[in-house]
Amino acid sequence: MTVNEAIKRCSDTCLTDGREPLYKWLSELEERVSLELFGKASEPVTELSGNRRLIAPDAYAEIYPLYLMMKREQACADAERYAFFQSCFIAAYDLLSAYVNRTRELGEAIYIKTV
Repeated sequence: MTVNEAIKRCSDTCLTDGREPLYKWLSELEERVSLELFGKASEPVTELSGNRRLIAPDAYAEIYPLYLMMKREQACADAERYAFFQSCFIAAYDLLSAYVNRTRELGEAIYIKTV
């Protein structure tokens, strides 16, 4: 998923007051995913990052629009909708984390067998 695709998915679902907060929130999440799951830093997401591919594999890219919608509802102080999107985001993030851990373990097992 690209930056523009994530923002469009969020924008189709909820109204936003400009894109600046969306870039900031995407940058927060991309940094978290990069550091926690892949062990490397990421570049900030800016308005010039439109076609940049985000680090999560496409099968798990739903974390991006879910995070944006969660943060949007938090900013709007809609506790019920925030809680809904938060639980959806956490579930999607857990799936991504499990996938990364499985592929890392599989990669290490293959490496050990071949050495």
